[in-house]
Amino acid sequence: MAGGSGGPGSAGGHVAIEGGSGGQAGGGRLELRGGAATLDGPGGSLALSSGTGPDGSGPVAVGSASAATGAGTSGTVGISSGVASGGDTGSVSFGSGASAAAGGTAGALGVVGGASAAGTGGGVAVDAGSGAQAGQLSVRAGDAPSAGGDALVQSGSASSGPGGNLELGAGSSETSAGGSVELSSGVSSAARSGSLSLETPSSSTSSSSGELGLAPGAVASGAAGSGQVGTGDAGDGKAGSVTMAAGDGGSAGTVNVSGGSSSASAGGSVSAAAGNGSGGGMLRLQSGGAAAGRGGIGGKLQVKAGGGDEAGDLELSAGTAHGRGGVGGRVDIGGGVGSASGGDVALSGGAGTAGTGSLSLASGAGGSASLSSAESAKRSGAVAVASGTAGRGE
Repeated sequence: MAGGSGGPGSAGGHVAIEGGSGGQAGGGRLELRGGAATLDGPGGSLALSSGTGPDGSGPVAVGSASAATGAGTSGTVGISSGVASGGDTGSVSFGSGASAAAGGTAGALGVVGGASAAGTGGGVAVDAGSGAQAGQLSVRAGDAPSAGGDALVQSGSASSGPGGNLELGAGSSETSAGGSVELSSGVSSAARSGSLSLETPSSSTSSSSGELGLAPGAVASGAAGSGQVGTGDAGDGKAGSVTMAAGDGGSAGTVNVSGGSSSASAGGSVSAAAGNGSGGGMLRLQSGGAAAGRGGIGGKLQVKAGGGDEAGDLELSAGTAHGRGGVGGRVDIGGGVGSASGGDVALSGGAGTAGTGSLSLASGAGGSASLSSAESAKRSGAVAVASGTAGRGE
């Protein structure tokens, strides 16, 4: 069946095939199908194709009719391959055509849920199939010699309510480990690898920007997962740095690093160590400074052991020298330099109800111990050694 041909200035003839009209039982059904195979071999195929012409091929539209009344529902459109009782089922492919022209653009492929004037917009679900082995879901941008295509996954915006959430989650398991989530930048064989950024955007108003939380999951009785932040190793080059910093502002942010608490055993430790090498790395703990000329006071640096039924000890020691003839490291404790007067150094034992703690200064085996004031062009300081006063004259 074909429509008639048109002349040079007219269109070809139109062909319409439709089911018959009906009453309450519904309109008649229209079926187009290929022929069945009675012996071995596949059934006949069915092809829907638009016509071609010098200015391009015609469009193909597959859709249900609009609902005739306000309360009616438009029909569903389903495209699927057939069921197989003993073999593999057929695949379903959607794709735009390739462009062979120099500088030509291939057609886009869009999957969009329906819009609603006052209700809820239609959802879009893309699921891999279930089975003894689950199917894989792959979303990937195209390759190109100049630059790879971008992949954008973004939740919806709102004018008055909150924006939509974006969730990335791996699958759960009842008897084995849950699936992993991996975010990684691209590899390059000739240049550096790509960057990976996790950030909440800045707020353009006086409200707060969003929080960023990285934490492993909690467990009731087992071992919770560990959290690790590290940079990559470099064989002969310079390894990456790790920076943790709070934000600047009218009131500066705080950085808190703490071990976990426990009600049944010792609390978690916090370890800060410089790296080993041909020379050991330096470990620096320094409080913040105050702007000069504004009467500000520099920040206090406090190193304190924990309290308890038995208080924790505080130990400061220099490194051990292992080489032949090596000298152990030195411990320097000094007050700060001032334009008027230098800062004091005070060492004292702790106070208690039964007595105060002792203060001991001792050299190593065979070493000397000395107490002296600093030299000065005008007057050196005094050195005083005295015991405390007793309340009862003891």
